Amino acid sequence: TASQENLFLAIVDRATDRHIGNIKLGPIHWIHRKATLGLLIGEREYWGRGFGTEATRLVVEHAFYNLNLHRVDLGAFAEHTAAVRMYEKLGFKVEGRLREALFHEGRYKDHLLMAILRDEYQPAVPGAASPAEG
Repeated sequence: TASQENLFLAIVDRATDRHIGNIKLGPIHWIHRKATLGLLIGEREYWGRGFGTEATRLVVEHAFYNLNLHRVDLGAFAEHTAAVRMYEKLGFKVEGRLREALFHEGRYKDHLLMAILRDEYQPAVPGAASPAEG
């Protein structure tokens, strides 16, 4: 579903039509042309298989090329190294570390703040142009 401030989508395994997670872009701040991304792959057997990478890439491309946003940010557990690597592979950069900021599974954990700017994003298809370029 979509509103002016949020885009909330299901992540589905096309091979089985199984709903395996969700991705959200929002709140979207139109004046500042920025939004926050949230991702959850809830089905453990789908972790590490590229579903999160593909969903994140598609939503980031939509944010930059269709919604004309300038910035997408997110938060991640610092110890979730696979997720941090995936975001970095897509071009996100760590902008800050909030030490012991989140209480999860009985202990405090560090929270990373990450973001990507439109001019830092590299489209998945070489030579693909943004609307401003093509």
